[in-house]
Amino acid sequence: MTSIGLWTIAEQTPERTAVVAPDGRTVTYGELTADADRIARGLREAGLRPGDSVAMLLPNGADLLTVHFAALQTGLYVVPLNWHLVGAELAYILKDCGARAFVAHERFAASAVEAADAAGVPAGHGTRSAQFPASPR
Repeated sequence: MTSIGLWTIAEQTPERTAVVAPDGRTVTYGELTADADRIARGLREAGLRPGDSVAMLLPNGADLLTVHFAALQTGLYVVPLNWHLVGAELAYILKDCGARAFVAHERFAASAVEAADAAGVPAGHGTRSAQFPASPR
């Protein structure tokens, strides 16, 4: 059973489709692992260490999987957040889980910023927003 696992599949068949997003965009295993590796490096550079928590407020799709796999390979706990929650509810969860990082989709920016401010989750790399994903498909 050596052919299972995200990075094994990506190494053996990088061009194989891993995800088909709701908008029809396809992401290969090679692209998914490259993006996950890039995000993982960013999380480490931001000072996160194994055992820290990263919260995600992302729609279902490739971006969510990318951050999830980045967190897993970095040894982080993943805290998925429901986009139906309001800022105060999100802030409560951010505080409760001790999130050291918070990744949110621009669609949820207003409630994400409110929650991060209330929970005291610091902005990383000088900005609350990042180009995500960094590489267009």
